[in-house]
Amino acid sequence: MHLELLGATIDRIQRERERGALLATLREREQRLEHMVGRMFSAQEEERRRVSQELHDGVAQTATALARILEGVGEGQTEALPAAERDRLAGIARALVRELRAVIGGLRPTLLDDLGLQAALRSLADGLEDDGYRVSFCITEHASRLSPTVEIALFRVAQEAITNVRKHAGGPCAVAIELRIESGHLCLRIRDSGRGPSGRMDAGAGARPTGRHVGIDVMHERMSAIGGHLEWSAGADGGVTVTAHLPESA
Repeated sequence: MHLELLGATIDRIQRERERGALLATLREREQRLEHMVGRMFSAQEEERRRVSQELHDGVAQTATALARILEGVGEGQTEALPAAERDRLAGIARALVRELRAVIGGLRPTLLDDLGLQAALRSLADGLEDDGYRVSFCITEHASRLSPTVEIALFRVAQEAITNVRKHAGGPCAVAIELRIESGHLCLRIRDSGRGPSGRMDAGAGARPTGRHVGIDVMHERMSAIGGHLEWSAGADGGVTVTAHLPESA
């Protein structure tokens, strides 16, 4: 009897050791994966920065110069053009400059680098308001800026969530953008009152549209890479809420 009990105890200890070793291996692999994802996002941001700078210094400057020439700033170069045609071409050039600046801002917003996350989120809200959305904006003041890695991750989540609002809300609607501290977590929440995602929904908590929704997966991965997590939910009567949670200690 004692030998059987001793044998069972040894077996249990061995199983616990094997289980502990397995869990340690899984944790190590998870940490390595998060590190690799973080490095991938850092490389993406660096490439965005490079492309943004090249567009700003090259194509955008050329388009601006073209607009000024067509507006008659270039010492009479446009004299051969009728006034109406010159005005039309100048309008096209100005529109090109605006589009390029929007692309550059999306690649790497200077506000984020210069003034931080709050200013960059405010810029996203202003863009929605310019397009007719009714935006409420609530930001909890912070004593200092967050780390660049955290700020860019949260900004990209907000950017993707707002892109989804534009795609799926069905037109201008009410949108709430919040950044606040909740239960020891920094929470970025973006909520809209649009028609919500189209198509069949998966059942259960955190439901999300079926099919290819790469943007949502990327938001999840960005938050995991900085030690946080993301919640995505669709309301029964429409609208979507995206909440990014990050422990204050992260």
